[in-house]
Amino acid sequence: MGPPMPDELDESSAALEEAADISNETLQGMDLDNAGPDELKILGLTLIAGGNFEKAKEVLLKLTKLTPKNHEAWNNLGLTLRNLGEHKEAIKVLQKAISLKPDFESPYTNLSGVYFAKRKYKKALKSIEKAIELNPNTSNLWYEKGNILEVMGNLRSAVEAHDKAIELDPGNVNAYFRKGDAYYAGGMFIEAIEEYDKVLELNPNSEVAWNNKGFAYFMIGRRREAIRCYDEAIGINPNYSIAWYNKAYSLHALDVLEEASACYDRALEINPNDEVSWNNKGNAMYNMGRLGHMTRYFLESIKYFEKAIEVNPDYEIAWNNIGNALNYLHRCEEALIYHDKSIELNPEFDYAYHAKAEALHGLGHLHDALENLDMALELNPGYAPSYAEKARIFHKLKRYDEAKDHFSRALQLNPMECRVWIDAGKMYESFGRMEDALRFYDEGIKCYDIHASETQTDIAWVNKGNALLDLGLEDDALKAYEIALLINPDFPEALVKKARIFLNKGKEEEALKLLDSCVEANPESVEGWLMRGEALLEVGRPEEASPCFEKTGEMDKDNPMSSVKLARAHLEMGKLKKALKLADKVIEKKESIAEAWSIKGCALMEMKRYSEAKGAFEKACLYDDSNIPNWYNLAMSREKLDEKERALECYEEIIGLDPEDPLAWAEKGRLYLEMGKNRLALRFYEMSLKMGNNEPALEGIIRVLDHLGKGKKAEEYRMHLKSLRGES
Repeated sequence: MGPPMPDELDESSAALEEAADISNETLQGMDLDNAGPDELKILGLTLIAGGNFEKAKEVLLKLTKLTPKNHEAWNNLGLTLRNLGEHKEAIKVLQKAISLKPDFESPYTNLSGVYFAKRKYKKALKSIEKAIELNPNTSNLWYEKGNILEVMGNLRSAVEAHDKAIELDPGNVNAYFRKGDAYYAGGMFIEAIEEYDKVLELNPNSEVAWNNKGFAYFMIGRRREAIRCYDEAIGINPNYSIAWYNKAYSLHALDVLEEASACYDRALEINPNDEVSWNNKGNAMYNMGRLGHMTRYFLESIKYFEKAIEVNPDYEIAWNNIGNALNYLHRCEEALIYHDKSIELNPEFDYAYHAKAEALHGLGHLHDALENLDMALELNPGYAPSYAEKARIFHKLKRYDEAKDHFSRALQLNPMECRVWIDAGKMYESFGRMEDALRFYDEGIKCYDIHASETQTDIAWVNKGNALLDLGLEDDALKAYEIALLINPDFPEALVKKARIFLNKGKEEEALKLLDSCVEANPESVEGWLMRGEALLEVGRPEEASPCFEKTGEMDKDNPMSSVKLARAHLEMGKLKKALKLADKVIEKKESIAEAWSIKGCALMEMKRYSEAKGAFEKACLYDDSNIPNWYNLAMSREKLDEKERALECYEEIIGLDPEDPLAWAEKGRLYLEMGKNRLALRFYEMSLKMGNNEPALEGIIRVLDHLGKGKKAEEYRMHLKSLRGES
């Protein structure tokens, strides 16, 4: 779920009001029972223009009975039914109009509108393209095509369609407007502002254009400029609640909280019974939570979404948004209830299926997630994020050909989606195609760089830094985080990630200073406190780390990592029972957390409960089979139970993960030596030594050579060992 989206242009109601007055006068003076076809036609059109669709339906039904082969009457009836929301009947009626006159453009246009309302975007596009085929020089048809393509996520084609509309009619203000929206949706905020400026040249009093221009400025970090645009919108229309919300949102981002609160209150004063307004306030809170990784804002957002549902219990968007917030709070099971309710209310709500799939993915239910993504794409075949999410799941399932196809489709639809390039690169790297992987990584970083350079927002630079850090390019990532901190010195994620790099470089004290400043500036940042605790653990100060994890547990009760890290601190302090109890609590809530099983296994090993420890380490390796320490721990527990053959399997797994790990080769040699297989032992000790001079390998070789009676050769290795130890 993104931020509150730009509003749409309002249509002038003056003409409709005038038509409504005409229709009322006409109705009073007309005898419908004795009216002829021409009178009924004129009256029907007048009623449609006046928005009196119930009466128009009555008139046009009578007209179609009198003139059953009148294609215009069927088309106007279809338009009326569309406006009444009677979509199923509207489709039948419009298809009737088409069957009577296949080269009549208008019913195709109206049919496209019905399909669009039903979120059947592929059919809507097909219908509008048929209308354009029949009448290619009509600006508004290209404009409608652009709208459909924009909703389908095909933003480049949407812009091209709007350009065609403008070429045919340079005064088509709506085309400029929606072209701006398409640029906005694609993250091209500078271009969006340029289009909104063109709208304002044609209509300086468009409060909606001022509002949308403001939000585009907000997205490039120019929040005060955004506020000036919202003030322009409010000056034109003081009761424009969306602009009040967006102004509040910008003020909130600038920490002008008292004024922000007053703007929120003003918006709700204008629309206390408007579910969309409550939902938008929830959106604002949700996005504040995302920017600062602060649980409180997510919990607040849920309250506002619930208020929207109080106003309108059938408001599927608010139900779905609650699910999104719960998912972000790691309450995925609970989130599914709200996504399902959203789908129950609107079975054709494509994004609800996508959001449900994300929750299922988080729970590890990959096949169920794929089914929901298929539903989302059936309803909206042009939605790039659904293809990307499917690709990530296919990658996890090792269905690489399908993953490649879906990554390709996602990038074809939205080539500026930075994260998709990186994820595709990871897939290629996972099966050894480094050249392809590097190509995808380069494209992804290029996109991040373009976005950060154009928008100059703290979050854009942090996103770039995250991608670079993910690829192991720590120095480049550090530069990106430092730019983010120039824009916003207190941005918690930038401080945390910069601290992570310092820890990796062995600069523990500098890292801790950064984290201290992070939690001082952002006392509600779960991420800041969690990382501070982890840093203290890494420098061997578990007693100081423990309160950090207790604090994050209080702030975000549903985040299992707080309990996992607290259990780790207890383990390092020797509080084995506490560590074990916490690990079990985490496992009871979410079994798939490998670190919880690892902590449990370590505590049980210390308690000499080796059989139980082995079971815990087996679970840790099941849920994270790439974690080398877990395999070492499992090998140790199996050895304690005299399962040497099974322990050997663990060292083989480690060697598969890291063939250059000398310790794994040496441990394998040690086991073979203990099993009396001296020559095998010697082979593995020698392999260990090839990976680098190390004492376990040299000690092992000496023991084997002594067993084999090769004292002279053993003496050479003893001298080597003494040299390594610095002994004379």
